[in-house]
Amino acid sequence: MRLVYTQCNTIKPVIQEASTLGLRFFVPVLLLCGIVGCDSGSGGSTVGVPEPAALPVCGDGSCNGSEWCAACAEDCGNCADGNCEAGQREFVNTEVLVDLNEFAASFDDNLMFPFAELGPWQTRVEEGVLTTFGAAFSFTCLTPRSLFEEPGSALTTANCTLNTAGLMWENPAAQLNDPANPLYNDHWRRNYTGVTSQLLLTVDGQPGLLSFIQIEHTNYINFFSGEFYRDVLNPENPFSGECTDADEDCDPFYKTFVGAVWTPFEPSSATLPDRSASVNLGPVLWPDTGYHDPEDRVISGFGSGTARVEGDYVYLYYTGGSVDDFGVKLARVLIDRATDPGAYEVYDGQGWNPSLPEGFSKEAMADFMDVPGGDSTTLITGVTDGLTTHAMVAETVGGGFVAIEEVLGDGAWTLRLRYAENGLDFGEPFFTVATATSFTEGSLNYPLLTDSQHSTAVIDPASFFVVGSSHEASPFGISRLPVSCR
Repeated sequence: MRLVYTQCNTIKPVIQEASTLGLRFFVPVLLLCGIVGCDSGSGGSTVGVPEPAALPVCGDGSCNGSEWCAACAEDCGNCADGNCEAGQREFVNTEVLVDLNEFAASFDDNLMFPFAELGPWQTRVEEGVLTTFGAAFSFTCLTPRSLFEEPGSALTTANCTLNTAGLMWENPAAQLNDPANPLYNDHWRRNYTGVTSQLLLTVDGQPGLLSFIQIEHTNYINFFSGEFYRDVLNPENPFSGECTDADEDCDPFYKTFVGAVWTPFEPSSATLPDRSASVNLGPVLWPDTGYHDPEDRVISGFGSGTARVEGDYVYLYYTGGSVDDFGVKLARVLIDRATDPGAYEVYDGQGWNPSLPEGFSKEAMADFMDVPGGDSTTLITGVTDGLTTHAMVAETVGGGFVAIEEVLGDGAWTLRLRYAENGLDFGEPFFTVATATSFTEGSLNYPLLTDSQHSTAVIDPASFFVVGSSHEASPFGISRLPVSCR
C-alpha cells in the first residue's frame, strides 16, 4: 500500500484502476490529513501531528516493504545476482500412497497409473483439502490434510473418485476405431483428459468444480493393453490419419485442445464430487489459424491451461498457437458464463475476441479443423531458445505476477521464472529454478506455483513452492521445491 501524506480537510480512500484491458490490479492510495488543528480553511493544518515515515517507493534506494528483485531491481538488485535461491526438493509424504497402479486398478482394471503427471491442484474446503491429480485420467480426493502435510493422509477408494478419463481407457480399440460405434465421433474425450487446473466456483447460483483439461487426439498406443487407437479426427485431411505401423512416430497427427469439465459440488459437504453429474464442455479455445494453416502446416493446438480468478472473470493462461506464433497466451470467461464454451475469449494485444469459431460445437468439431478461431497474441514467445510446453501464472502479495515456464530445448530442460506488473507484459527470465538434460530427467514437470499452504491463488516471493511431477521411481511422483526471492 502506498500512503500519500497531504495537508487537507478530509480522509478519503482512493482506489485507482491501473489497467483498461480487463485485467485489474489496484494501487490503494490513502490521503491523510493532520486531524489536530484542522479547520475549515482550504489549507488545513498539521500542528502537533508528526509526518508519517516514508513508505517503500521503487527507486528510493532502499529494498523494503513488498519490494523484491523482480519488481524493483533498482532498489533490490537483480534476481540473478544471488537474490533468488532454491532449496532442497521434497517428495509427497510416502504414507500418502504406496503404489499408484494398485490405486488406479482399484477403480478400474483397465487403468494403469505409473506416476501422477499433472497436479496436484489443492483447494481447502470445510471438510479438509480437495486434491485433484492425474495424467490421461484424473482423480479427486477429499482428505483431512494436503499431500505435503504431516502426518500423511492415505488416498483410498473411500475418499477418492475418478474425475475424468479418456474413452480409450474404458473402451477397446476395436470399438473406438469403428465408424459405426456411437463413440467414434466423441473426439473431445478420446485419448487424454488430464486436469491441468481446477477452480471452486459458483456459476449461476450453483457451486461446483471447473476443471480445465488437456484433450489429446492422436494415434496412440495404450501402454497398459498394448492396443493401437487410430486418429479418427477428420482423417480426410492431410494432417490427420492413421499410422501404418503402431511403432512409428505419429507426432505429425498429434492434436491438443484446451477443454473444460463442470462438476456440481457443495464445498461444505463431506461427499465427493459425482463424476456422473459432470458435463464435459469439450474444447473452449481454438487456434486463430485452425488446425491447418494456409501454408498447409500442421498446428498441434493448445494445452496446459492454468487458471486463476480475478473480479468477475476466470483468466486462463495456456500454451500453443500457430507455427509462427507459439507461446503463452491468455483467455478469459465471465464466471457466470464459465459453463458456456462460446463465452470464452482470447486476448489479441488490444482487446478480447471469442475464441471458438462461430457455430462451433463439440459434436461437430471435425468440421471445424480448418476453420480459424479468434485472433490472439503471444505474451511469452515459446520458440526463442526452446519450446515452452507449459506455463503457470500466479499473483504476488505485493502486486504483480510471476510466471513459471517449462522449456524444452536441444538436450536441455529448464524451469524459469518471469515477472509482469500487469499480468501481460512479461520480461526476460529472472531466475532459473531447475535444469536437466531432458523432459524425463526433469524433476518438476508441469510445474505449479503455490504458497506455504499449497494454495495457487497468491504467492509471497519471499517464500513459495514450485510443485511438479517426476518420471523417476517414487511412491507418488510429485515433489516440491522451496524458492525464495528478496
